[in-house]
Amino acid sequence: MAMEQAPRRERHYRRMVWVNPTTESLREQECLCFNCNRMRPGAANHCPIATAFYGVCRLTATAFAMTRCPKFEFKRR
Repeated sequence: MAMEQAPRRERHYRRMVWVNPTTESLREQECLCFNCNRMRPGAANHCPIATAFYGVCRLTATAFAMTRCPKFEFKRR
């Protein structure tokens, strides 16, 4: 099975990393964190799970799309 698009190099967190352009384009749209009411960066009541994952992402120059979470709340639009 081949990837839909070839990975490409990009700079994130001041480091060059490999990026999967197919899933990167869906990450913010489909990630539970980005669509959760508990996602409040900079606020005292910001989700501790999102905070922990963001710390890992910054440390390792990686990204993730959260696909399951026990604390998810639909974002109020």
